Amino acid sequence: MDRVQLTMLWSTLGLTVVIGIVACQTMVRRDLDPGIGPPIPEKYRSIRDAQDWLNPYLSVCPQGVILSVRSLNRVNDTVPIESLRAALLDLPVTAWPYGQIVALQDCSLGVPGDMEDSKTRMKKVESVLSALGIAMSRWPS
Repeated sequence: MDRVQLTMLWSTLGLTVVIGIVACQTMVRRDLDPGIGPPIPEKYRSIRDAQDWLNPYLSVCPQGVILSVRSLNRVNDTVPIESLRAALLDLPVTAWPYGQIVALQDCSLGVPGDMEDSKTRMKKVESVLSALGIAMSRWPS
């Protein structure tokens, strides 16, 4: 093998390694950040007003899930149910001061005749949360 072929071989190998590293870094995280601990009831048990809830607050509506995270000053982001998992995984540890728990409610803006669809949407959201190991505090309770 001459010097040119050897240089091309090493360049190709190096490029392959760099592409592999970049691909690994851009993969979607599959689990919650390990820095987010289990639910801490002492921190949220006495909360009576949704305005005071700092962890993710989910309202399941016909147009998607309204995601509010007051600890990040993010309020009313609408996320399709299919994107909820990724949206929750993208939240930083600081979005979870109470640990792995969300407030969850049916949307107050229901549509007449939407009862069955509403139940289906809620089951889908609960399935996403359960798969991530996230506890749910139903609101209003």
